[in-house]
Amino acid sequence: MCAYVLRRSIRDISLYGNITSHHFPLLINVKVCYSVYKICLRHDTFLFFTLGLSITCPEGFENHNSRCYKVLDVPSSWAEAKVYCSVIGGDLAIIDDANEHGIITGIIQRLHGSNDVHHWLDGSDVLAENEWRWMGHHGGSKPITYTKWNPGQPDNTDSAEHFLELSNFWHGAFNDMRGDVRRGFVCEAR
Repeated sequence: MCAYVLRRSIRDISLYGNITSHHFPLLINVKVCYSVYKICLRHDTFLFFTLGLSITCPEGFENHNSRCYKVLDVPSSWAEAKVYCSVIGGDLAIIDDANEHGIITGIIQRLHGSNDVHHWLDGSDVLAENEWRWMGHHGGSKPITYTKWNPGQPDNTDSAEHFLELSNFWHGAFNDMRGDVRRGFVCEAR
């Protein structure tokens, strides 16, 4: 989505995207373009600093490094959790790297201490056995490249465990589980 803004403050630009700010000078001939993952501001005749811009998370989500997370302790199947996240403006969380893993496990530990709780993430090997993928926002999927499996996992007990959960009991380690088991879940909005 792109919009041309003439003689408007940066505060008005938030109408076109999910950005907020407080006090910026008037801008002339500013083209604002953004996608779900990237915001770019271009100008014609002057240098524009983007200090103070921040991503606004949906209500109830926590902002961490321009990603928004919400841990829900509503016992749900994996499919129910996926629908619930979609309804509140996100999707089941994916973990791209150790930093993001630390953020999500930190939120869960802050809420639950060392209690034995498990939360659904977006991962599954339902498309091909032992080929774990993030099932993706809006129906896409991509291979899981960062993992922290608990030792001996995934084990596909009874050939029925095809969905990824995060185990607080195992210090945030991954485990495969049947999709009908009722768990809390982590939603993410990007």
